[in-house]
Amino acid sequence: MKRRNFITITGKCACMLPIFSACSSTGLPNSRDLVSTTEKREQYLEKMLRAIVTDLGPRWVGTPAMKQGEQIIKKELEKACPNVVFDPITFENWELTSEPEFLAGDKRIEIYPSHGTGGTSPDGITGVLKKSETPQVAYDIINDSSGEILGRVTITPKVKAAPRPYWFYDKEHGGLPNVNIGKADIPVLENALAHKTPVRLNYQVRFTPDQTTSNVIGTLPGESSDEIVCYAHLDTVYNSPGANDNAASLVMVLMLAHAFSGTRPKKTLKFIATTGEEFGYLGTYHIAERRKNDGTLRNIKFIFDFDSVTWGPDMTLITQDEELVTMLQNIDNELNVAGTPQWRKSDGLGRETRPFKEAGLQARGIVVDSVPDNEINELCWHRPDDIAKYARFEPVDICWQLFYELLKRLQEL
Repeated sequence: MKRRNFITITGKCACMLPIFSACSSTGLPNSRDLVSTTEKREQYLEKMLRAIVTDLGPRWVGTPAMKQGEQIIKKELEKACPNVVFDPITFENWELTSEPEFLAGDKRIEIYPSHGTGGTSPDGITGVLKKSETPQVAYDIINDSSGEILGRVTITPKVKAAPRPYWFYDKEHGGLPNVNIGKADIPVLENALAHKTPVRLNYQVRFTPDQTTSNVIGTLPGESSDEIVCYAHLDTVYNSPGANDNAASLVMVLMLAHAFSGTRPKKTLKFIATTGEEFGYLGTYHIAERRKNDGTLRNIKFIFDFDSVTWGPDMTLITQDEELVTMLQNIDNELNVAGTPQWRKSDGLGRETRPFKEAGLQARGIVVDSVPDNEINELCWHRPDDIAKYARFEPVDICWQLFYELLKRLQEL
């Protein structure tokens, strides 16, 4: 795994020379100067993280903070793209309305209810634990006398508790209470399971229909209707300001938009801030269904989903597309940037891109995240600690350099 001196590297693409037609001949918005040097890109990241993360805090779908974030992103995309629109969605919102409480005997355990799940009555529920037969659920809370399932407990992949979605939240909301614990508390629950220690759970939620949230879509028209789509989600889980998941990745997408501004590419470029990734892929389901219905889904030839690219300098390329991986590996070697792209052979139309695949998309795609190289991922993931100071510039710029060059080369395919 290579580690090069990042501070002294500008990369071959850092000069930001016009790559196609310049603004003087096209009349298009031109914001390339915002990202024309390493120093300017770092300043841009700091500025945007302050505006989106520090000033707004958690951006759960439907909240005032999320709506303000949508406005900020739209203004930024308008600096780069001649066509920027809100793509509004009406949905039933979920919110936590009380402080969650979970006791195993007299021991209080940190929990986060799953977003989309049902809540308890104001009196809470009391029962004992049983190993669950439900996929992705560790324990059921049951009535000791009747065996009725009263609630569910899942385990996060981290030491501390963090929100994870209800186990089938992208298909339906509500149902039984479902909470998440951290791996550190497994011994406590195993002991409660073995001794049939009573457990008590109490939290309330509210579902509100007819709420709105929006994707923000910027388009840089090309010479053809063939499209390359780059996107990252703007929303966060309900408890986290989401610097790493996923504001910094979205800023990287904005930086790509600025880098191509004022040009007329061969293929149309779309830069999207999606909404509701943390709530059942709400935004991409909406886009995919709309584009399937209007017959333009087939225009998308390449699609790249950027999610948490800041955990380390090694970008994780999730795809089955060996040609795209090879292109990025070659670009990485040519630019001599820090980090080494890691290929995870899996569906490049997975995760938040899944709704496009379900709608029939045949494009070539990569889901891009990064390999954690220190404790930041463990500390921050889906937690209040995911603040701006923990989102590092180095991985953002590595990802930007790789995909800026890739997008140029894909114009010729």
